[in-house]
Order: sequence, then structure tokens, then C-alpha cells
Amino acid sequence: MSDRAMQAIIARTAREFGVSPDHLTGRKRNQEIVRPRHVAMYLAFKMTRETATSIGKAFNRDHTTVLHAIGKVEALITRDEDLDFAVAAIKRDIPSQMGARLALIDTVVLTTNRLREKLCAMAWTDPEGVMTALSSIAEGGE
Repeated sequence: MSDRAMQAIIARTAREFGVSPDHLTGRKRNQEIVRPRHVAMYLAFKMTRETATSIGKAFNRDHTTVLHAIGKVEALITRDEDLDFAVAAIKRDIPSQMGARLALIDTVVLTTNRLREKLCAMAWTDPEGVMTALSSIAEGGE
């Protein structure tokens, strides 16, 4: 996970809830710290492509704690309007750079999937054309 992205999520979440960013990755377990920590874990999971294990490491927690936090926040935001508003505010304020990077990754994945589908379909009708296209790409062409 981008250290920058995680730090942005932690800092913005801490600011929203009026706690220290160090508390979110620290050992304290009182409610004033646990709720913001859970929100930060939830946002890290939703806004990055990281696993629960890597997010857990960033927060000095186990992956099962991250999964618990995600479920807890998902349930709470449907019932708690203030929490839903806070989560939305944090999402809005996370640097747009991070969103732009995720959009770029999504575009690359989508393009790769479409290219693979076209090449697979083309393989049935023009296997030599597929080999020529792949050789060209491998050589740095388009």
C-alpha cells in the first residue's frame, strides 16, 4: 500500500474525529480511539487495493481485526447518519491524486481485459495475426 495513501487516510480520519494519528495505529482500545481506527481501516480497504493483512500491519493489528472493522463500519453507517456523513467527508477530502491513481489502475485493468478478450476471439480466426500483434507489443511497438 502506498505509505502516502495510508498516511492521508489516517491523518484525515484522525482530524475528523479529533484524535491523534498515532492513536489510530497505537495500542489504545477505548471507544474514542476504536471507532476512528475502524473507520480508517474501512476506508483503507475501500479506497486502496490492499489486503486486510497489509492494512492490519499498517495499523499494528491482525487481518481479522480489519475484517471486523469493515463489517462494523458498514453496519453502522446504515444506522448512524453522523458516522455516514463523517465517512463521506473523509472520502471527499482524501487527496484527489489517490483517486486519480486508482482510476488509472482501473483503466489499465479494463483495457487489459478487453485486449485479452479481443486476442482470444481473434485466435480462433487469425492465429498468425495474434502472434504478429503479440510480437509487436513485445518489441515495444503498438
